[in-house]
Amino acid sequence: MRKGLVNLLFDGRREFRFARKRIPADVHGTGCFFSAALLGFLVRTGDLAAAAKSATDWTHRAIRSAAPIGRGRAVLAPLSFPRP
Repeated sequence: MRKGLVNLLFDGRREFRFARKRIPADVHGTGCFFSAALLGFLVRTGDLAAAAKSATDWTHRAIRSAAPIGRGRAVLAPLSFPRP
């Protein structure tokens, strides 16, 4: 994958990699969004690897739909796309 990114999860025994294409955007709040999504999916599924994949996917979609506000950085718009 060219110019991509990888979220890496190690559960103490196995390593999971979640690769995505990099989105060239200056977006505020991605770390907080990802961590909240990870916790929500973990509570929903009880499976850390599945939760990390879903949180990665959802955060990637949120970045793609981020909206520029004023002259500053873009802001994530979690309500602008379907819920997972």
